Amino acid sequence: MATEILRPNAAGTNETVTNSTGDADHYTCVDEETPDELTTVIWCTGNVTGVDTYALPDHSEGEGTINHVKVYFRIASSHEGADPLKGKAAIYVVDTIYYGDEETTATQTFVTYSHQWNTNPKTGAAWTWDDIDALEGGVYLDDTGVGSLYCTQVYVEVDYAAVTPKTSSDTGSGVDAYVSLEQEVAKSSSDTGSGVDAYVSLEQGVAKSSSDAGSGVESTPMQATTLADSELGQGSDSLIAKIETPTKGGGTKLWT
Repeated sequence: MATEILRPNAAGTNETVTNSTGDADHYTCVDEETPDELTTVIWCTGNVTGVDTYALPDHSEGEGTINHVKVYFRIASSHEGADPLKGKAAIYVVDTIYYGDEETTATQTFVTYSHQWNTNPKTGAAWTWDDIDALEGGVYLDDTGVGSLYCTQVYVEVDYAAVTPKTSSDTGSGVDAYVSLEQEVAKSSSDTGSGVDAYVSLEQGVAKSSSDAGSGVESTPMQATTLADSELGQGSDSLIAKIETPTKGGGTKLWT
């Protein structure tokens, strides 16, 4: 398994969280790889709710079957108490926002939460890389309580089954055998082949000498060998010998 991390790189379709540090673009307050806690945040205060979804870069590493998409968000409250504030992971797919489970916090210490989508919630089908490139990731903040609710970091993790490339030294069957045929690996007259190899040998027209023993595919080139007077033949070989043996008076001796 492998993962690719996608971090906000531009404003997205939705931006209703009410505040950001220094009135900066919201995505710049949550895009850092190492969270900077209260240095840059978005937040809601005064018993309001809001949701931001952010544009993400196209995938650059991932290749293969996507197992799931997971959105991470890191939140904290402005107070310590028994009245928790609430946040949710959010994704925007085509024209709809989907939310993860509600997470609560009643502490000034930042905590990271996440929610995982195993399939595309819009289609119900497995995620595709086109889905990923069109995806927006974000966070929902619910400040209907005491104090303010802060978010300092948001990012998306794509988990996928990586594709292992094949090299010419790999031993395989099925699909690999077909690749071997397509690569037209040269065969010499000393090679023993069957299946795909035998076909390649025939197509390349490898010359056969009278000393070569052949059967199946290889016997076809052998039968095209001209036999001299001194050679004994039978079956199809003897017919060739009778047709091509010259007579003393010229012409061709058809029958003995």
